[in-house]
Amino acid sequence: MQKYADKDPDLIPFINHYSSIASYKKQIKEKSDFAMDREVLTNEILQQYGKMKLSSETKNNIEKLRLENTFTVVTGHQPCLFTGPLYFIIKILQTIKLADTLNASLSESNIVPIYWMGAEDHDFEEVNHFNLYRKTLTWDSDQEGSVGRFNTKGLDKVFNELNEVLSDSTNDSELKTLFKEAYLDHDNYGDATRYIVNALFGKRGLVIVEGDRPVLKAQFKSTIAKELKNNLVFNAVNERIKPLSEFGKIQVKPRKINLFYLDEYGRNRIIADVNGLSIDKRKGIRNIEDVLAELEEETEKFSPNVLLRPVYQETILPNLAYIGGPGETAYWLELKSLFRAVNLPMPILELRNSCVFINQKQLDKLTELGLEVKDLFLDESEWIAKLVNEQEDEIISFEKERHQILSIMDDMKKFASSIDPTMQQVFEGEKVRMDKSLENLEKRVFKAQKLKSEVKINQVRKIKDRVFPDGVLQERKENFAGFYGMEGKAFLDMIYEGIDVWEASMSVVVV
Repeated sequence: MQKYADKDPDLIPFINHYSSIASYKKQIKEKSDFAMDREVLTNEILQQYGKMKLSSETKNNIEKLRLENTFTVVTGHQPCLFTGPLYFIIKILQTIKLADTLNASLSESNIVPIYWMGAEDHDFEEVNHFNLYRKTLTWDSDQEGSVGRFNTKGLDKVFNELNEVLSDSTNDSELKTLFKEAYLDHDNYGDATRYIVNALFGKRGLVIVEGDRPVLKAQFKSTIAKELKNNLVFNAVNERIKPLSEFGKIQVKPRKINLFYLDEYGRNRIIADVNGLSIDKRKGIRNIEDVLAELEEETEKFSPNVLLRPVYQETILPNLAYIGGPGETAYWLELKSLFRAVNLPMPILELRNSCVFINQKQLDKLTELGLEVKDLFLDESEWIAKLVNEQEDEIISFEKERHQILSIMDDMKKFASSIDPTMQQVFEGEKVRMDKSLENLEKRVFKAQKLKSEVKINQVRKIKDRVFPDGVLQERKENFAGFYGMEGKAFLDMIYEGIDVWEASMSVVVV
């Protein structure tokens, strides 16, 4: 990921283009040559929103998708309870800002930001909770299968917990209403997620697309058939894995069949067998002809896995770029041969920004102590050394004195050896012991000085614990609601302003 962030030429064989305005112009040309059914896409998106109130910005963007000069930039994530960790929010805002930036530069095209809701995912333990004020609010449910299809039964208990955690302030009351209208007034998890995301980002023109729809999957039918018959993903991705492994760990290894079977009994892997195909956790072997016949009649039962889903997205969307985190970007780098195999242009990969959230008082305290926010990313011993040394007139080091003493020992050794050569070894041993003793003395002096600075060290530890709750970066742990309660909608503006769409950076957001 560091190589990718640095736009290293070594990774060019694994991508289409690195990000730049010139690259987006090329990407538009390439995507323009790919035929897709814009009417089906637009009508289906409107169908998915149903009677939900749309902003004029979102409504206009949906209608623009009918036009041949309209393209999209996409981020994707499975539905998370009340948006889950903060990076869910960051990814979406970066997608919106990228669309805004491109619209300002590419006047002949319309660029629409898309949130691809991964409602077919089935890892419920990843999406059934969120953390707020060091408290974990969890939705207990024994449902299985596609999380977007889950009914919202049981979320009233989470709402009651949220009521206890939040205050009666204007911003907190707004959050309570948002949660209630999303989860208690909608029957399924996917619709509830659409409501929340639309409420937060609709005014910014975000369009939400859910792939778990028959009419959309029908456009992907031929690729699904190739996967079932020819192990499309397995063959194409394995071609890229070996050279990519020279740069780091492979994120996802392909299976023989990279599809799930999705029905009322759950979402289970389709497994290649010597005698045909089987479905994980179910009995019986089916021949390929029967499975292909079912594909023709009920395409919606076939669900792409993590490696095939990108091809599905790019098949139905006029897309230019995908905005993802490090893990996502790593597996997208495996896919160039797969895109080539299905004659699809691979999108530009934008590595998402990260954010550190800190208040002004904490920032002032760090400055007073001679530290910066980036120092909080150091090992504790490193930032403590910097803090202690910054607070003293002189850096605690016996380096100069050690050099002088050991130099004197060398002179003494030289003189003694001229009298008796065997004395050289004696002096060498004493020199090593002397050096070790001086090092230990330096450590003891530093420890004593550290004790004098203990109050200041604890102040920094408290700030670091805020930036790294439970040792995890805020954006991977905390929910947006805590910050929204303090700042309201302005909190989203703060993130938006801090994002750099051209560089994979870490922004410091002062809240």
